Amino acid sequence: MKLPVRRDDLLVSVCVPELPDPAGAVATIERTAQLLQQNFRYWELLLLTSRRPSSELAALLRRWSNIRLMQVRHGTEHYQRRLVAASEAIGDVVVLTAVEELECFDIPAMVARAHDEGRVILGQQSATRLWEPVARAVGRTVGFRLSGRDAQTATYPRPTLGRLLSHPDRLLAARFLPLDSGIEFALQPPRHPIRTARSWHIRRRRLALLQRLAAHSAPVVLRLVSLLSLMLTVLSVAYGCYAVAAWLVLDDVQPGWLTTSLLASASSAFLSLTLFGIASGVQRVLDLLTPATVDDVVAELGGTDLFGQVRDDLNLAYNVEQYPSAARAEDSSLNP
Repeated sequence: MKLPVRRDDLLVSVCVPELPDPAGAVATIERTAQLLQQNFRYWELLLLTSRRPSSELAALLRRWSNIRLMQVRHGTEHYQRRLVAASEAIGDVVVLTAVEELECFDIPAMVARAHDEGRVILGQQSATRLWEPVARAVGRTVGFRLSGRDAQTATYPRPTLGRLLSHPDRLLAARFLPLDSGIEFALQPPRHPIRTARSWHIRRRRLALLQRLAAHSAPVVLRLVSLLSLMLTVLSVAYGCYAVAAWLVLDDVQPGWLTTSLLASASSAFLSLTLFGIASGVQRVLDLLTPATVDDVVAELGGTDLFGQVRDDLNLAYNVEQYPSAARAEDSSLNP
């Protein structure tokens, strides 16, 4: 959808963190540049690649001065590239997307919604994913909003993007919204179905993401291990007390049963207590290493003009140079 008026009140940054085939993506990038030129006066198109620019891409850069090409080191993973692109973008509204999704979503409409509504606009695929419940459960465990229908395209207002870049795990925050951030978002369906190439590169990227999510769930796993170890310690001590009580009360206890039971109880209690101490200690270290969140308040409705009340209550004089008309009115009321 083309905006009715070419907007000149904001700077738009559209970032493509990865160009799998720079030569084949030139036509798509040029059409995107024309679309941005038609809808916005101030815009930039930021491209990241680890290859040397091809002749077609070099010609595109000469035709469009608003296109920036950054060459990153070879082997930089996809989500690190998204973080670099988000950090280098200078726009009031930043769009992180992929080449195969540039023409699937209405980029100008998403930018307008993000700027006017002040919230993140997430592109969402129309197809239903079978592992959607699993993704949501994993997301709740690691503290991020995960969905099997999320596309690579997302639009961020500049203040919101700054908060995400200051998150302890910026790599994941630049892709998935943290659940405890209080950031408002809306979903944007695609205009055309998204066709993602099924290559080894895509599978490797998803496996790397799965490994990062598993590593990020360490605090939750440690908390669970601590609780289970504490419960096992209590049960071991209770079993030792049961063994002593049974030996004192019952007459037909087999020889050696008490010592075997006490040994098993003591060993189990010692091991579970040791595991509880290790898990709790590591969890404490992680808590100390994690930066404290200082933006608990994400919005405020209403306000109080404290200085205005104090000025009226104390009958303070106006600055004559700044408010000459107010000063004359005040003098006339005091000196009739």
